[in-house]
Amino acid sequence: MNRPFAGVSTEDSLGSASGVVVPTEELDDEQAAQQPVAVELGQGQVAVRGVLASCFGESTVDLTVHLSTTSDGAGTERTAKTFRALPCGEDTELALEADGVTGVGFSVSGADRDGAWSAMVLGPSQG
Repeated sequence: MNRPFAGVSTEDSLGSASGVVVPTEELDDEQAAQQPVAVELGQGQVAVRGVLASCFGESTVDLTVHLSTTSDGAGTERTAKTFRALPCGEDTELALEADGVTGVGFSVSGADRDGAWSAMVLGPSQG
């Protein structure tokens, strides 16, 4: 049985999100409007070192991580990085180094069948 995030300490987690996977051609307007799914990080800026992602089913998905960052009080910058063809049925740790993160969101696409996904934002290791 796949146990998402089985080897990750909760001390490393900054937050997590999950959702359903629907083939892109079957997305209705309401489902499309629900992406990206935001992760509540709490107050202030945090350092992010990666994402631990998992999807359920017999397919692959494309996971896009949306970051909002600020540096030196110069305003908010929004960036997105897409990780393509993540294999379902196993946890995948994705390297993503960013400082001054104020918000994280996830969107999933590229599935050819129904399923589900989960993702955990990882902060600096506590151990």
